[in-house]
Amino acid sequence: MTGFLIAIWPSFAASGYHRPFLRSEVPTLAEQNEILRNWNLPTVAEYHRISANIDETISLIKVEKAKDKKSAYNVSESSINNFGYELMSSGKLADALKIFLANTELYPAGFNTWDSLGECLLKLGRKEEGLDAYRKSLNLSPDNKNAVKVLAEHK
Repeated sequence: MTGFLIAIWPSFAASGYHRPFLRSEVPTLAEQNEILRNWNLPTVAEYHRISANIDETISLIKVEKAKDKKSAYNVSESSINNFGYELMSSGKLADALKIFLANTELYPAGFNTWDSLGECLLKLGRKEEGLDAYRKSLNLSPDNKNAVKVLAEHK
């Protein structure tokens, strides 16, 4: 398992592993199992491609998140965030906003959820709300260089 872990370590952040770590630190066995479990679950983006209804998708996310380790979908912070960016890149900003808002509701301590919400709000022209989200992100993670940069650009 060690060789496997070393080979896939760079991908851990993309799977929802956000605990601060040193280069030599390895996730616990429980964290590794959760990461692998999430990799094998369908994403909310896959569900949305079938349902095509953003409100149904958000309801699914909330229901599945409440199931915790028994969820049938990957509802990790990063999976939901990636789906929001997928919607933004396809021009569906209003739907992306709903996803980012849900993500901040489900993961309020996740600095990246607030950073992404801020980006979406700025793209929608909602400058003050966007900057507030970036401030919240920076408050949660003072090392968030993106939030520092965006806030400096909008002084």
